[in-house]
Amino acid sequence: MAEEVNEGQESPKRNLGGIIKIASAGAFVLVAGIAGVLVYKIFLSPILAPSDDEDAVVVEEIPLEPVHVIFESAFASVRREGDLPASTLVYGLTLECRDQETADLVNLFQPRFADMLNSLHGSKTRSELDDGERLKESIKKQALQKCNDLLRQLGGGDDLRVTAVLYSNFAVSDPSY
Repeated sequence: MAEEVNEGQESPKRNLGGIIKIASAGAFVLVAGIAGVLVYKIFLSPILAPSDDEDAVVVEEIPLEPVHVIFESAFASVRREGDLPASTLVYGLTLECRDQETADLVNLFQPRFADMLNSLHGSKTRSELDDGERLKESIKKQALQKCNDLLRQLGGGDDLRVTAVLYSNFAVSDPSY
């Protein structure tokens, strides 16, 4: 009869083993959670945080009815490096203007804009041209800024704006040896 009473009750050892399993699983989840938070704070948060660089991309409003001024293909002689002959950069681009008034002013002073664009392209070295996509983005930013500066100098104020610089072609021609 004494044995019947003991069979109905759980032994303290058996109950303690279940508690240890639950506690170890809880500790594992807690350690993994803390490790996840630390990885986020140390590694991911700085990467995902917005930067205050000058290279940060400014999203410009796209005009509903843009007017395009097309510049025909042009050639720019690239700066020489060492004794090598200079390479030639062939490019063609289009300026996207906010409105017709801006396009008219750009067309009126097209030689000034073409000269500024040629100076931007010709100031590069052959090694800079090896990373074409990065260079194109850099020139686009510079050209956009200089176009809008030129429009302000011509009396356009802030109402007249070039909203984008778009390439139609961009190629480097190296001299044959």
